[in-house]
Amino acid sequence: MHNRSDKIRFNAGILWTTLLVTALSVVSCQPVEEIDLLKQGEALCLNQQWEEAQAVLKKHLLTHPDDAGAHYYLGRCNVYGAMFWPEVARGEYETALKLFLANGKKNPIDRFGPEYFEMICHIHSAEVLVKVVYSLNGNGVQISNLRGLIDKIESSIEEARKVIPDHSDVRDYDGILTELKEALAHESRG
Repeated sequence: MHNRSDKIRFNAGILWTTLLVTALSVVSCQPVEEIDLLKQGEALCLNQQWEEAQAVLKKHLLTHPDDAGAHYYLGRCNVYGAMFWPEVARGEYETALKLFLANGKKNPIDRFGPEYFEMICHIHSAEVLVKVVYSLNGNGVQISNLRGLIDKIESSIEEARKVIPDHSDVRDYDGILTELKEALAHESRG
């Protein structure tokens, strides 16, 4: 050190560096605000960005495997994404329902009421099966060979009806079920 002012600047630099390192270590010890991946996944689903939503929801489930809401939205992704995965979608809805019930029917999605969540999981499970029936029948499979799937549709609608009996979705799927049963009866007679 050449003179007293150089020594003061050197000591001030050491002091500044020490303060900066201390401040950074204190800040790094603070909890980092977690990005709400469920909300992000929900927003992506509502914007019909199914593949992006699926990636976000799967990441969320790595740390929150019992999140019924995330499983519900993954079901939606497997119905409306680039590929239709009916069994995976139904599995996600069933998982969402099991977790919802195991958690004392605690509402997993803020924008839904708990009764609606339970009912809509049953309805969406029926929806998946309706899509499968229409697809198979459209590809030449006789409706009479799809009786087991139609029975599962009816069961899902009945479960939804137990929760919210006169909801418009229950009525809509009742109408679809009636059409399927009429087609089944017509095919049996013809």
